[in-house]
Amino acid sequence: MGSGSSKAEPPVVVTSKIPLFCLKKLGPRHVLVAGGGGESKTGVQNLIQTYLLTYGNRKNPKCPTPMKAVLVDTIDTDIYATMNMDVVCCSNPENGRYLIAAGHGQYCDVYETTGHGVGKDSANEDVLKFNIKLVGRLTTSEKVESFQVSFTGL
Repeated sequence: MGSGSSKAEPPVVVTSKIPLFCLKKLGPRHVLVAGGGGESKTGVQNLIQTYLLTYGNRKNPKCPTPMKAVLVDTIDTDIYATMNMDVVCCSNPENGRYLIAAGHGQYCDVYETTGHGVGKDSANEDVLKFNIKLVGRLTTSEKVESFQVSFTGL
């Protein structure tokens, strides 16, 4: 891969106020990013954020990329930082029906999108968003106290 010192940094498309651990595509124009500070009381929120990808920077010649991500929705995940996530389409993508599985500690929370809606961006402009709701939680019936992995011969 090389030292990377001669390569230019890629342009920043999303700046979030939380540490990001996951990124998943949601439909043709949206991405989900998720993460946070976990259970610690540091003041860092635990969120799943939906961004609409646009090419709103085309008219700005000083911008290194025409791509722009606009925050259109935020889900507060309480004390759980999303550490892993997957998205599956449940019908024709144009219908906006998806299931989102988000790993939250010992749980897997399941969210459903029920189609598209109109939200507001930071400039109070109308933007296309997904209607997302929490529909269930997966858990285990087994209590795992601890586990140990042994690596021999290293």
